[in-house]
Amino acid sequence: MIWQVANRTLADVIEVEPELRIYRDTGIALTERGHVRPEAGRFAEFLASAEGERIFVKWGWMRA
Repeated sequence: MIWQVANRTLADVIEVEPELRIYRDTGIALTERGHVRPEAGRFAEFLASAEGERIFVKWGWMRA
C-alpha cells in the first residue's frame, strides 16, 4: 500500500486478509557517530513524535 499512496494512478490496492499481510519495519538506531551528534538524536525523537507519525501515516505506514 505504501507504494500505491505515491502512485495512485499506476496501481489499485487489493485488500487481503490480515493474516496474509506482510508488514515492513522502519526501525532506526543511532550509530556510534550518531550518538555524539545531537541532531541525530533529535531526528530520532522527531520520528517518534506525533508530527513524525502523521508523516508516516500520510504515506501509508502504521504503528504496530
